[in-house]
Amino acid sequence: MSLKEVPNAFGPPVASLDPPYARTVLFSENVEQPRGIAVDPLRGFIFWTDWGQNPRIERASLDGLDRQVIVNTSIYWPNALALDYEKGRVYFADSKMD
Repeated sequence: MSLKEVPNAFGPPVASLDPPYARTVLFSENVEQPRGIAVDPLRGFIFWTDWGQNPRIERASLDGLDRQVIVNTSIYWPNALALDYEKGRVYFADSKMD
């Protein structure tokens, strides 16, 4: 049994056991200490947190393009992420802030 490509309305397939999508590194630059991750398959985005020298929350399209920092002020140790699909909101927890 092999996993076949999962169609993605926003770009290339996002899952497969067969090349070229068997393993894809989306981000290898400017990533220091990634923590939380969340995927919005409806809008075609992946979100993640980074605790590095410049803490931030970023998003990109599922193919790794259109990378954007969405939060980088008043943030210290961004950890968990949660998405509200209906309202289109991103929620996060910061381990340094109470």
